[in-house]
Amino acid sequence: MKQAVKFVFRALDRIFGYGRSIKTTVFKSLFTQVAFTPPFIALFLCMSAVMNNKDVWTTLKEKFIPININSCLIWPFLGIINFRWIPPNRQLIFINVCGIGWNTYMSFASNAVVVSPQPRTSTNI
Repeated sequence: MKQAVKFVFRALDRIFGYGRSIKTTVFKSLFTQVAFTPPFIALFLCMSAVMNNKDVWTTLKEKFIPININSCLIWPFLGIINFRWIPPNRQLIFINVCGIGWNTYMSFASNAVVVSPQPRTSTNI
């Protein structure tokens, strides 16, 4: 995984430049969120479903959107911090440390039981 992130960061520098302007950091952060995060979440959920002997499609349908929404609430801001204020030689370390917490959440969320709401029944007395 480390090599993949390193490759992505180098590609982002080639595409958007090495600058630390707000515009550059926002573009880098949003690009990673749109282009790389959804496939990563889907792959993680598929692997988790296979390892837990669960149906892959059901797992994706139930858990992909909530996890992706939470990702959109967290990672763009971490990306902006990373590309704006973290020195380039420390960016991979910063993202990997943040990734420990994110992977813990992903593991918890992918194994959480989805409870369907039960319709209320009225009791006439």
